[in-house]
Amino acid sequence: MRFAVCALAGMLCLAAPATAADENRVSPEAAYVAAVAAMRALDIPPYVTFHSAWTITGAGFTIEHDDKRVVLAIGMGRAFHESQNYDLTFTSADATITVTTPTEHLAGTGSHLLDPTWIGAYDILRYGLHGETPVAVAATPAPAPEPSSEPSGAPTEAPVIASVVAIAPAFYAVSDGGTGACPNGDPGRVLSLRAFRDPQAHPLTEVTIDANNDRFCSMRFNLKEAGLASVTGDYEIHFAQVGTYWLVSGGFADVSARVMGIAARRVLLRWENSAIATPPEPSAT
Repeated sequence: MRFAVCALAGMLCLAAPATAADENRVSPEAAYVAAVAAMRALDIPPYVTFHSAWTITGAGFTIEHDDKRVVLAIGMGRAFHESQNYDLTFTSADATITVTTPTEHLAGTGSHLLDPTWIGAYDILRYGLHGETPVAVAATPAPAPEPSSEPSGAPTEAPVIASVVAIAPAFYAVSDGGTGACPNGDPGRVLSLRAFRDPQAHPLTEVTIDANNDRFCSMRFNLKEAGLASVTGDYEIHFAQVGTYWLVSGGFADVSARVMGIAARRVLLRWENSAIATPPEPSAT
């Protein structure tokens, strides 16, 4: 922090020297670019097994099949739960997931919210919560074509990752949100993001960067979906270290839902992943 003391007669100003933290603090744009690069460089385990505990208020939820996909559905009625625990196995090679409860066993391509890897968060950025699920994934997402021009006022660091359109800094105004904490309590830096255009295609609104490794430990997205069930609000994904991997530890969604003209209601959904393992084969524990 800087301050100045001025003598009115001579207008002599003395400025306190910048602290080491001030001198070493990179710009918000540079911090964002570095964090995206760190996330894209992550190793993705071939298999992930984990236990996931879900709770909801304001509505109910269920995990079900939808045209060979395993999806999360929110609604009201006997088929929906206020809380439920699941045991899951995720296979990175074909982006499939198996979900087991005491009463059912589902298998198919997975909802992005059920994907415990960085790929799931990246796919939310590209396709939204209910968009396309690629048939295969790799340690680094396939790049999209580089944009031909940058929006006015875009950061100059954009060419570093401009090929990844959904998260390229050229499409966001990045500002400093101050110091913060990761979901596990580790120190972090908060960045706020505003899409220059098309917020639905670039829904990222806030990230926290873990000070220990320059990776995203939380990512917050804006949600706005229209139709018979209109939903607006935010959802957030959390990451944590699991062995040598950086995986999803849980998250939440805080939304306002309106179904066929019925008065909107607030829905708060939370989930927490535990007992996370990365076996070399799906049968290993």
